[in-house]
This record gives sequence, C-alpha cells and structure tokens, in this order.
Amino acid sequence: MNKIYLFLLFCANLILAQNSYNWQALNPKPTPHSGIDLMFLTDNHGFYITNNELVETQDAGEHWTSKMALNSATDLDFKGDQGVIASSFGHIYISLDQGNTWVSTTVSDDLTYCKVVKDNFFIVASKTAIYFSSDAGKNWVKKNPM
Repeated sequence: MNKIYLFLLFCANLILAQNSYNWQALNPKPTPHSGIDLMFLTDNHGFYITNNELVETQDAGEHWTSKMALNSATDLDFKGDQGVIASSFGHIYISLDQGNTWVSTTVSDDLTYCKVVKDNFFIVASKTAIYFSSDAGKNWVKKNPM
C-alpha cells in the first residue's frame, strides 16, 4: 500500500512540475500569429507563412522579418528559385527569384495545397479542383477530378 501511495505521490509531483513551466515563443518575434507552413531554401534562408503574412529569415531563424501581407494563406512550397503560396479565396502568390519579389493572381476556388513541380510548372488545389500552370503562373488551367 505504501508503494502505491509513493508512486501516486511521485506521479502527481511530476505532473505539477511540468505544468509550472511558462513557455515563451522565442522566434519569430515579428508576428504573434501561428505558423502554417515553414520552408528553408538554404541552411540560412527560409520562409514561413501565417494566415495573413509571409515571414523571412536570412540567418537560420535567428531573426525574422515580415516580408509581405497575405490573404488567408494555406500552403507554401519552393523548388530551386521558384516559390508558390496558396490561400483561401483563390489567391496564388508566385516568386521566381527565391522570394525576393512576389506576384499575385486568383482562381475561383478556396485553395488548400500548392506545389512547384519543376521550373515554371506549378500546381494548386482545392477540395474540388486542381489547377496547373506551365508558364510560371501567368495562366492557370482548371481540372476537375473524375
């Protein structure tokens, strides 16, 4: 009986000790918003998206800066120099220069997924359709599954 009592006392003490720590977000400081996706192009250069902004680091996450405002971002992808961000309300953001500059376009669906397949070839998708561009995001073709 004493062993069970000591074991329960130990477990209770362990649980209370874990709950007494205060957690603090260290990085990125520029935004209080939760991150949705994170991607590094090199060991030092990376991006992450929140629902409403693109945040960039040039020093492996030591410092972060807000790169640009986004409209309901849902996904981020890079391959080589090219990047794509998908968002609700059909917004698509494309970069061809490692995220230095971005252009925006829209399609008619709430997007949940994006992918840089190869140079100048991008795919974005909603729950009901897939769009692809083979000309660096200038034109988008909609394909309905099935």
